[in-house]
Amino acid sequence: MRNYYLWSDQVPYLSEQKYNGKDSLNALLNRYSDPNNLFTDLLYQYKVIDKWSFIVDDSKVIDNWIQGISETMGYDFMLARIGT
Repeated sequence: MRNYYLWSDQVPYLSEQKYNGKDSLNALLNRYSDPNNLFTDLLYQYKVIDKWSFIVDDSKVIDNWIQGISETMGYDFMLARIGT
């Protein structure tokens, strides 16, 4: 993530040299029991500045997204009241 993330120099875990070593990196990773929390802590101002990063549980979702495969018909269902 350090090499590809746009704001990596703004995230201490990605920019600090002390996390270059295997032991210190493992110590950091072992602090997290939930991968979602680790992911969001590695983002720069998640949902404020970085509105585009996301994590999914199923890699097939990403594969389908990249290939343009959707399981919807391209429209959403919505109820509305017309008139008075």
